[in-house]
Amino acid sequence: MQGVVVLIVALSIVILVFLITKLKLNAFISLLLVALGLALALGHSGAEAVQLVLTGFGDTMKSSGIIIVLGVIIGYILEKTGGAEKIAASVLKTVGEKRATLAMCMTGSIVSIPVFSDSAFMILHPIIKNLSRKGKISYMGICLGTITCLCLTHATIPPTPGPIAAASLLGADLGKVILAGIVVATPATLAVYFYSTRVIARKYPACAPGNAEEVKAESQPELWKENVKNPKGYSTMGAYMPIVLPIILIICQSFASNLFPQDHVINHIFGFVGNPVIALLIGVGIVWVLTREYKSSVRMSWIDTAMDSTALVLLITAAGGAYGSVIKSSEIGTILSQAISGLGLPGVILPWFISAALVTATGSTTVALTTAAAVCASFLPSLGISPELCVIAIASGGMCVLHVNSSMFWLVQRLCGFGVEDTLKTMVPVSAVCSFAALATSMLLSFVM
Repeated sequence: MQGVVVLIVALSIVILVFLITKLKLNAFISLLLVALGLALALGHSGAEAVQLVLTGFGDTMKSSGIIIVLGVIIGYILEKTGGAEKIAASVLKTVGEKRATLAMCMTGSIVSIPVFSDSAFMILHPIIKNLSRKGKISYMGICLGTITCLCLTHATIPPTPGPIAAASLLGADLGKVILAGIVVATPATLAVYFYSTRVIARKYPACAPGNAEEVKAESQPELWKENVKNPKGYSTMGAYMPIVLPIILIICQSFASNLFPQDHVINHIFGFVGNPVIALLIGVGIVWVLTREYKSSVRMSWIDTAMDSTALVLLITAAGGAYGSVIKSSEIGTILSQAISGLGLPGVILPWFISAALVTATGSTTVALTTAAAVCASFLPSLGISPELCVIAIASGGMCVLHVNSSMFWLVQRLCGFGVEDTLKTMVPVSAVCSFAALATSMLLSFVM
């Protein structure tokens, strides 16, 4: 029976890819149909199948919906006013065009330590887009490099939920896990950078659609308020503020929750302003103030257009969450864990393999890390490795392989406007490269931990 469950889930993934890439069926409809069909095939009643889909859809919308809308508003206004172009110019001036992708990979690796990957990508996307335009850099390469590095450190370095849960279940020292996570993430980030620039960028060399001249065209005199004779716009520092300040607030919230008691006043303050929704809402407020020289009607039209453009992104991302919810209900994670733990793989490889199989099957890094840690806790002494190294091995496998059962896949695909088939051909191998690079470093760490 367990083998049948695995076969059904695998078949659903094949059908989903076929519907979207070969039959060209709308991704939202495809995801809903496959999610419902999978739920019924797994033995759920019709009512239960609908409820599973609605729950997964609602949970994803609740966690990501407002964040996506606010992030798109910030990015759209920065784009229309030339703010994103200013940021791109400053990055290119500092690191050079040849190292722009490396700069974004490193930025992604740092930012996603305290910030959830979807929030971080929404914040960084306008910079990525304009770096691609201004530096004539592969849009696919820089996007996939950045998102992979965001997912990398989100999986390997606390205080994100996955590694914290794994450390708790295995009784690992959190400080050692953080240090080991940094050691593992560094070469993996470089591996992602080289793969993005040497493979993805060469196969998909096109830069982001649009160009700097189109962005500048939005700064025409008729867009300014009548009493503004010599509009100053805003500085490069001002352009960074709507992006940097929300990140700082979210980071402060993360550290405050770990450093201060729950009822401490600092925790209350940053628990509010550091919430991703509030932090990004503050970012929207900043771009509104910084663009005060534009007519209010123009600024409102930008917000309306930005919100309109998020509809399909929201729907497909939430539908991806619904599909993932049905997969999790199959208990495929438990089935795979039990099967893999009996293979007798040595040391670091077994925890990595269990986690990699789980994330590939379920599409959730947090589920993969938590489940793998619970399984490995039962036979940790026989592995001959420390709890900290076991956590890092699990985390290294927790982002291999990212594909159609992950809501992050659909967020990137729709937001960036990539084809589903092209996104699969790039996201699957680059996430695998990242995971294998992290595993290699984990194996080296086994000699000193």
